[in-house]
Amino acid sequence: MGRLRSKSRKGTGLSKITRWVGLAIGGVTAALGAGAAIQSIASARDKRRYPAPGRLVDVGGYRLHIACLGRGQPPVVMDAGIGSLALEWGILPPEIARFTTVCTYDRAGYGWSDPARGRRSLPQAVEDLRHLLHAAGVEGPYLLVGHSLGGLHAQYYARRYPEQVAGLVLLDAPPPDFYTRLPRRFARRWDLQRRQRWLAARFGLTRLGLLTERPPIGLPPEAQRLASRLNLPPSYWRAYIGEAAYLNKDMAAMLAEAGPLPAIPLAVITPHAALWAQALFPGAAETWLEGQRALAQLSPRGRLLFTQATGPHFFQEETELIVRTVREMVEEIRHSSQEVS
Repeated sequence: MGRLRSKSRKGTGLSKITRWVGLAIGGVTAALGAGAAIQSIASARDKRRYPAPGRLVDVGGYRLHIACLGRGQPPVVMDAGIGSLALEWGILPPEIARFTTVCTYDRAGYGWSDPARGRRSLPQAVEDLRHLLHAAGVEGPYLLVGHSLGGLHAQYYARRYPEQVAGLVLLDAPPPDFYTRLPRRFARRWDLQRRQRWLAARFGLTRLGLLTERPPIGLPPEAQRLASRLNLPPSYWRAYIGEAAYLNKDMAAMLAEAGPLPAIPLAVITPHAALWAQALFPGAAETWLEGQRALAQLSPRGRLLFTQATGPHFFQEETELIVRTVREMVEEIRHSSQEVS
């Protein structure tokens, strides 16, 4: 009899544990579902509250956001770094618009643009931009300004479609093989952090403030708040993960397959001391600067310019230098086109 009671008590205890575990799982599931619903509703509300400043243009099943200012040839097309939005260019576009057309855009998944279909790649990103410019009626040849990852896009575009590119300005663009040198532990940690952000965004945790992303630096407070809001949807982090995946591949081989860089005006602008790179791996800062020199030598019309700014968004501190460099290149391109005609 005692044994039966003992078994009965054990059975009752197990059933209670099972019930509590089930309730806990159900509670977590309900909370995550509620978070996902909040995220979806809030994202739709943000789209109504913060309309796109430019146009949404179809590029083949999804739309990309493009905003153009000014008038004149050649059009300056600005391609931002990984995880960056068009609005993070700050006052650069309005300043450039004083002397020519300038266009900024959000890559798929960022800002006001729709998420992309399928896996991202360097060639696909460039094709998106090419289709966007054509569909938006922006006629080339273009002066491409690329920051960080956008600098790799600009190089690939110029190699793949040399007749469409009249000049390049590369702002702290990575050497093609730089990120393949990262220690595996660092690359794994970086990837894990991005995926955690994506999961947090998917279930509304970033929007609830449980995990927050630091807003972009160097922008006016209102623009920082808007950029922070646009970084909340899971589509933003999905795009970030997709771009980081191809950034870690052999970019040198991809660029070589696209063809040689044409002999066009080329300006490479980078901080003199790449302090941010020092923590990545031994000799990273020196490797970065050597890579910047090599980039400037890709064209016989290339030049290397150093800045005293040190941050990853140094272009927001060096507005005067960048605007002057772009203006000089625009004038050089215009003069060359007049000689040809």
